[in-house]
Amino acid sequence: MLIFLFYALIGWSLSQPMDYAAWRAWLLTEPMRLFSLLFTAALALHVWVGLRDVILDYVRPASLRLSALTLVAIALAAIVLVIVLSLLGI
Repeated sequence: MLIFLFYALIGWSLSQPMDYAAWRAWLLTEPMRLFSLLFTAALALHVWVGLRDVILDYVRPASLRLSALTLVAIALAAIVLVIVLSLLGI
């Protein structure tokens, strides 16, 4: 994730898009799409591990734990799907 942040900051500082069309063109370049998809996957995995640990540590009834984990997994999958679809331009 740190590599993506450095890449994005360096890319932004070199191109410095000033309007919406320039921002969109810069964000939809192939390297930026690839790094954004990798960043999204890494961030989603990080969120899943963190929330899973919290739920497993603090939610005691097994049925409630399973429900909470399922809800988190569905919500996270939906968020990642929206991000991927927007990056692919669908």
